[in-house]
Amino acid sequence: MLQRSSGIHALAIVIAACGLQVAASASAPDVTSLGPALTVAVKQITAQRAVATSAVTKAADDTSLLPKSLQTPATSNQVQAGQPGSDPSSRWWPHPLNSPPFPLADWISESQQPLGESWDVGDGPLQKSLLGTQWDKQRIRLYGWLDFGYTESTSKHNNFPLSYNTIPNSPVLDQEVIRIERTPDTVQTAHDDWGFRVTQVFGIDYRFLAGDGYFFDQLQKHNNKMGYDLPEFYVEKYFPKLAPLGGLVQVGRYISPADVECQLAPQNYLYSHTLMYTVDPYTYTGANIQQQWSKNWSTMFGIDGGNDKSLWEKDTSLNFEFLVGWHSNDNKDDVWIGPDQIGNGHFSFGHDSEQIFSATWGHKFNESWHMQTEFYDMWSYDAEMGGTEIDGPSQTFASGGGPGPIIPGMSHAYGYTTYLMHQTDKWSYWTFRTDWLGDPEGWRTGVPNNMYSLTLGYCHWLSPTTTFRPELRYEWADKNDIYDNGTRKTQLTLAADIIFHF
Repeated sequence: MLQRSSGIHALAIVIAACGLQVAASASAPDVTSLGPALTVAVKQITAQRAVATSAVTKAADDTSLLPKSLQTPATSNQVQAGQPGSDPSSRWWPHPLNSPPFPLADWISESQQPLGESWDVGDGPLQKSLLGTQWDKQRIRLYGWLDFGYTESTSKHNNFPLSYNTIPNSPVLDQEVIRIERTPDTVQTAHDDWGFRVTQVFGIDYRFLAGDGYFFDQLQKHNNKMGYDLPEFYVEKYFPKLAPLGGLVQVGRYISPADVECQLAPQNYLYSHTLMYTVDPYTYTGANIQQQWSKNWSTMFGIDGGNDKSLWEKDTSLNFEFLVGWHSNDNKDDVWIGPDQIGNGHFSFGHDSEQIFSATWGHKFNESWHMQTEFYDMWSYDAEMGGTEIDGPSQTFASGGGPGPIIPGMSHAYGYTTYLMHQTDKWSYWTFRTDWLGDPEGWRTGVPNNMYSLTLGYCHWLSPTTTFRPELRYEWADKNDIYDNGTRKTQLTLAADIIFHF
């Protein structure tokens, strides 16, 4: 771990190297003091600065410079003319958001896009370099990203319950992701279509994605700092007649819908996550049915084995979800509400069975300003304080050391967040986020508290394939010490990450 003074120096180098001064004639920074992950990142940025300067200038009026995986469906011509039954025009409302610079063009999460909209990402640089156009006709796509980060913190050992950047004052590899997928064509209504997705993740973020039955020993038994996971592997089938405007069935392991935030770095407004997102479910294994009843109403119905669990472990239990979506005629408002998990809710074999009622709302004020907000109520019965136990050795950077005490009866937790976004130009935006997590019994965090955070963040595309996100965050607890392994009630962080898309 770097000392505090060298940590500040490291973050300063990253900010400078990441294009806040992108003159092509600038000299390369000295990266010898950085860890190997950020050394690679800064060297890559330095090598492409001259190219990026020219590309970003030209791209200000030409989104075709973006890899297709980063274009909005409306700008990428992703529906192929001449395909049987294909209609080159969307059946959905106009996109409410601009992507880039925002993570998504639509309100809904990336793994549950609106039906009637083309969301084939197109071929990116990795696929082109390895396979050329071999998979284009089948719409099979291979792409991914690298996400490196650094968090300067007033805490010395652990930033928890801040996530995912829990390790303070040290450069880290957050995510190394490779994805292969085929998206069904839901624009056409003449025939069924199919798709699949497999997403592989390696890095420190694995601990927030891990599920029982999926490489879980690396977390539960060993409490490893770095790890591997498959947060998404599913097949899906589009049925034009399953509802008046079509339906989509997903079967496998998928990211829990519908949240403002997402597990995967490029689909988030900020580098860090809310306190509430630190402790809620990440993935489900089962089946999800998305139906479009009209251009104003949608539903999602799911059946699964419990949050962050496979279907073959002894702690698996039957759970359901039912979410209703409402979309305004101008698509400036989008609401999803309902029970996200409903089952027996009993803690079993060392694993949580969270029950959740959630509501999300996205609203666009004008072309420059929009917001997204989310609230949830979560509960469980006879659960361990601190949630799912990690039996591996305690680490300064994370919890561990075995089970917590049982809390008799029902435990509750409540979460609320609001994101306010302002787009400043074609490649940049600001975010202000408020966040509250109520954990009165200490069920989710191990310490009874109300916790709050305020975050100001900035996102800038340094080049058509490189995103930089610095942020300043302050958080506090109103009752008990929880930060820095239970020694502080407050925490101040200055963090940044950089994402290389390929």
